Amino acid sequence: MHGIFFVPLAPITDVDGPTSIITAIADAIGLTFSGSQTPQQQLLTYLQQKTLLLILDNFEHLVVPGRELVQSIMQQAPTVQLLLTSRERLHLDGEWVLDIGGLSVPPNADDMSSLDMYQAVQLFTERARRVDARFSLDTRNPRERAAVVKVCQLVQGMPLAIELATAWVHVLTCQEIAQEIARNLDLLASNMYDLPTRHRSIRAVFDHSWQLLPETEQQTLAQLAIFRGGFDRHAAAIVAGASLSHLAALLDKSFLHRTQDNTFSMRYDFQEVLRQYAIAHLTEQDLRALRHRHAAYYTQFLADHTAILPGINQQQALADVRQEIENCRAAWQWAVQQGQSDWLQAAFVGLATYYEMRNWFQEGSDTFMGAYEYLLQQLWENAQPNDSAVSC
Repeated sequence: MHGIFFVPLAPITDVDGPTSIITAIADAIGLTFSGSQTPQQQLLTYLQQKTLLLILDNFEHLVVPGRELVQSIMQQAPTVQLLLTSRERLHLDGEWVLDIGGLSVPPNADDMSSLDMYQAVQLFTERARRVDARFSLDTRNPRERAAVVKVCQLVQGMPLAIELATAWVHVLTCQEIAQEIARNLDLLASNMYDLPTRHRSIRAVFDHSWQLLPETEQQTLAQLAIFRGGFDRHAAAIVAGASLSHLAALLDKSFLHRTQDNTFSMRYDFQEVLRQYAIAHLTEQDLRALRHRHAAYYTQFLADHTAILPGINQQQALADVRQEIENCRAAWQWAVQQGQSDWLQAAFVGLATYYEMRNWFQEGSDTFMGAYEYLLQQLWENAQPNDSAVSC
């Protein structure tokens, strides 16, 4: 074994082409070019005689200019192992893909005694102590500890996002940090001078990845951001106009991830902070039309389950609604705000049946009473005479 070599590729731009990648590899392994052969041929000749591991870091923006070079190394230097970190797959024969997710996150804050078992909470606590040496989960009240869990959930265990969030613990409570992240991802930013520019904010990270997407995939990702709690391919096609090729491309580039894989359907989702970023790229007109399609789809989904919920397939129907409940809530609220009485009437029995079967009586009461009060207020306001038409 001739060693393990780390090759940082983030500083290289795609316009530099494969020559810059070759130079970066040669610099890492200590190869000096000489003679009349091309740099690529000299590199391949050198590697043919070696047994080593090359770690090519941040390859996603170099997939197009660098794919052929990687293929040549694989074919001509079989004793060289390549490990690439990339948001995008290369789609080469012989490529093995290992999806790297975020740190482990507590599913909820019910069991406070086990929070320290989760990597995301461990990182939050460690980084928070750098900012405030007195920080400890043990001294926090239950709401504060629950807020730490919420932060970790919102960023789905992304280490950089957790580090950026903890930079605020000397200014905000954990509850305030969670609330701000849910409203505005720009809280996730740092003024640390020794951080790379593209790591100083989550927006900068997303900007870098967003610019690598073709325009059609940018639009698809923005449209998919309307979903809450995940979606299946049928909903993606009807609501967001996303084809299977669109979904596959966004999965390959790590913008989407699978949340369920069974014999009935596969579901997809993405990070909440990425959802905020993507949906902000829609115009107000496009967003309104998208919400309209989303509400129409999921109120009809509830209508379709009205007869199924009490039937022989009750357990499957309950599971179907449960996994779509966030979308159903959003659809119901939009239908209320738009005064879509037909949609509300179609969805009412299905949603009420689900609440009853799950014993979610308080949420059911709040949901339906809130809709009643809002619509009653709208009727009252619409019944008032127009001031400009009143004469003395």
